[in-house]
Amino acid sequence: MSDDLAVEINLQHEASFIDRPALESAVRLVAETYGICRGEVSIAIVDDDNMQRLNNQFLQHDYTTDCLSFVYDESEDSISGELILCADYAQREAAEFEWQPESELLLYAVHGMLHLMGMEDTTDEGRQAMRDEEREILLRLGIEGAKRHGLPTNSNPSEKC
Repeated sequence: MSDDLAVEINLQHEASFIDRPALESAVRLVAETYGICRGEVSIAIVDDDNMQRLNNQFLQHDYTTDCLSFVYDESEDSISGELILCADYAQREAAEFEWQPESELLLYAVHGMLHLMGMEDTTDEGRQAMRDEEREILLRLGIEGAKRHGLPTNSNPSEKC
């Protein structure tokens, strides 16, 4: 369905765990899930310093973050946007959540795409809806550890999924 969706990946970080085909698959899966079959999504993988600079420049937040997303154009079945993902952030967070850095980076791609699709996470309800959708997409991608993503730390994933 997303054959006419161009996905460009621009590496500005040379982390060994960056999996281009998996990132492209994640972007395409989210697009297909939301009925997007045309357009272009650009992904830039950056380090902490560049992410902090961009976060400050565009959102006036003087700190690094996991993901920035920008919609440039959209219609019913088309999107044009950019995702900026931080590889350094992914490496730190993956260690904390005890999964692979490539899975964490895929999470950022899914998260950013959900923003491009119009999801917001500025409220508790929106944040939970985003986590639930991220978990579903990660499960569909076959990501190990996805069942526990977004669940409270004191919950048992087998009871929830």
